[in-house]
Amino acid sequence: MFSQFRDYISDNSVLVDSKAEEAKLKEISPHLLLAGENVVFAFAGRGGKGRDHHYLTDRRLLVQDVTGLTGKQVKYRSYPFKNVKAWSVSTAGGGFDSDSELEIWCSGIKKIEIEFSKDKVDLFAIQQYLNGKILPKEQTYSVTVPADCEPGGKFQCTVGTQTMQVACPLHNGPGDRIAVTVPSTNPGSYSAPDAHQTKEKASSVANFMHWLGSNATQVDPAELESRLKSSPAVLAGDERVEMAFQCGRDFLVLSSHRLLIVDPRGITGKKVKYMSVLWKCIRAFMVETAGTFDSDSELKLWTNISGMAVIEQDLRRGQCDVLAVQRFFSDKLLGMDAKPYTPGADAAHGQQDQGASVFAWLGDDSRQIDASQANQQFHANPPILQGSELCEMAFKGRRDLILFTTKRIVRIDVQGWTGRKKSYLSIPWGTVKSFGVKSAGSFLDKDSEMMIWTDIMFVMGPPTDDCGRPRQSAALGDLAGGVAGMMLEAALDLDGGGDAGGDDGPPPPPPRHA
Repeated sequence: MFSQFRDYISDNSVLVDSKAEEAKLKEISPHLLLAGENVVFAFAGRGGKGRDHHYLTDRRLLVQDVTGLTGKQVKYRSYPFKNVKAWSVSTAGGGFDSDSELEIWCSGIKKIEIEFSKDKVDLFAIQQYLNGKILPKEQTYSVTVPADCEPGGKFQCTVGTQTMQVACPLHNGPGDRIAVTVPSTNPGSYSAPDAHQTKEKASSVANFMHWLGSNATQVDPAELESRLKSSPAVLAGDERVEMAFQCGRDFLVLSSHRLLIVDPRGITGKKVKYMSVLWKCIRAFMVETAGTFDSDSELKLWTNISGMAVIEQDLRRGQCDVLAVQRFFSDKLLGMDAKPYTPGADAAHGQQDQGASVFAWLGDDSRQIDASQANQQFHANPPILQGSELCEMAFKGRRDLILFTTKRIVRIDVQGWTGRKKSYLSIPWGTVKSFGVKSAGSFLDKDSEMMIWTDIMFVMGPPTDDCGRPRQSAALGDLAGGVAGMMLEAALDLDGGGDAGGDDGPPPPPPRHA
């Protein structure tokens, strides 16, 4: 009796008969559901006594919102699965925390939240269903060409969960990493569990939490993958954990299908949030090496998801190869394929760097340098660029560098007195939506500028222009925080004093191995 009263007061939803609810929707209007559309999950609010309902069909999330005293006014809101950018499921905690939760982020709207009655909804059945409906239908993996395979030949390897014959492209050879795309095998099906299964799942969550507490430093991706497929079943059947990082009780899991954040909450850690972010929603990334007196490196990701602009993770020095992390995100977000050279790019090939003038140094204005030298350096030491990537233009300020490659903009920020601490910010060209250039003025205005605008979301709402209108702009430079939120602000100032002499021909192609 108390649990029913609690569910009613807290507006916790419970699972109800999906077929009966589907029949009710068709009775209300034959146009609410599409032809052939079926309700798979149906939830009624206030412990089953409420007027509001949530439906997970085989195509969308459908929300029935009854308003007014009479209940005659009803809103039906539809959120197609193809527009979902991220979602999370949270288990119930202990004590008075009686509800589990589902949160969904879609394009252009605020977060959708559904609270469920504890032990009356199989949360991980919902997770598996959303895996099948939201995760990409194809997955791309990076594989290494074996030493005995020649260009144009074939070799056998395991890709995801499948063992298959892979053809080596003619322009690749032994030791090269190539991209292989395979279809996903996760069906996203659902079968209703019985009470015994629900208790077993609750026990498996407790076992998983015990395992979290017993490993405070290093995480084996294979072991974590095994546990996240069974206790509890969070990952898809064909999903592979490729990298995993732990900070306290929290985990950042980089899988073949998504970025997964495991966030235990509360003193006991019984309440666990599993946040899934699609790879396509990560719009920029940065790795930062540790400094002289700084024991941690850092990984920072920017998304186009409202309310989830930045994802940050500290990486302990000596226990994580930060450049391997950078290489992972490069392959995952930029692809392994080669991009064509831009004919109009001035690489300043052969130009000798004469250094900055006093005024350019004071203004931190950038000057153009030989892109072929930058291309050679950042393919080798440190290996920031991919083997299939080419640096087309390069600019240098006091100590910092900005590279325009065939795949992205890279900003290298040298920090501290010693310069040992460096951050490498990557902005894929697909993130850039518009750009502008501004010429230098007269008298004291000696620098020209370039600005870019991206689709990266902001933390606390967009900045405004002088007329108070939203200004969704970003200019390359440092990252501004506060009210402006996650914007790429400041400008790349181009020193107008240099003369790009020398050979204007294109730089040599990059080495085949990153």
